[in-house]
Amino acid sequence: MGSELATAIACTGVGEIHLSDPDNFSSDNLYRHTLGLRSVGMPKSVCVAHDLSLHYPWIVTQWDQETLQLKTDVEKLNQYDLIVVAIGTPTIERQFHDFVTTNDVKTPVLYTWLEGYGIGGHAVLDIPKSQGCLRCAYLDPDTCEQGLASNLNFLSPNQDITTTLAGCGHQFIPYSGISAKTTAAMAAEMAMGYLNGLNTKSSRVSWRGSEQAALDVGLSVSYRYHSFTQSLQVEPLKNRECDVCVG
Repeated sequence: MGSELATAIACTGVGEIHLSDPDNFSSDNLYRHTLGLRSVGMPKSVCVAHDLSLHYPWIVTQWDQETLQLKTDVEKLNQYDLIVVAIGTPTIERQFHDFVTTNDVKTPVLYTWLEGYGIGGHAVLDIPKSQGCLRCAYLDPDTCEQGLASNLNFLSPNQDITTTLAGCGHQFIPYSGISAKTTAAMAAEMAMGYLNGLNTKSSRVSWRGSEQAALDVGLSVSYRYHSFTQSLQVEPLKNRECDVCVG
């Protein structure tokens, strides 16, 4: 989803964007990425930065191949207007959140991810000194304790949602380019809302799709999926039981 999100943000007219991705582009990415066949084998960040520069000649692009775990230069992190994390790895996202919180990073962070089988996508805007943080999205709704699965998710936790293609052994989370575009557009709108001064508090937003494809492969959906009615509507992120930003 990162390439779709970078494109969605770039087309709003931002002046500078810094892309970071340690991976190289592979043929497995073709149907879910903005890059094409000519980029196979090349660094994703380099190719996306090049494409954005060609399409939007007034934007300044930078790139690197660092992992999120290596983003530990607090002074540099504080130079950005907004940090967007779209890696789809909850453990690393929580570690990064704990790092920026502990080190008093002033730059807001937007975390975004999508779920498999077209069931939905989510974005969380974590603004320092504003009640509501990424950890609010990981409180177990039953015990109010910090958990390992986001309470925003529409698929129930502790399920294996990965699949393989033709038994080749390569596992991936099944989602379409449409789901990636939908989530990217939603997250980009939240990002630009903050940059334009409209989103001033930590907040969250989700979109919900059909659960049928997930049910067809034997997966179950969460309580939130059935009770959710606020698709694409920005809501407060604050959870009054959070011991990180509220307690």
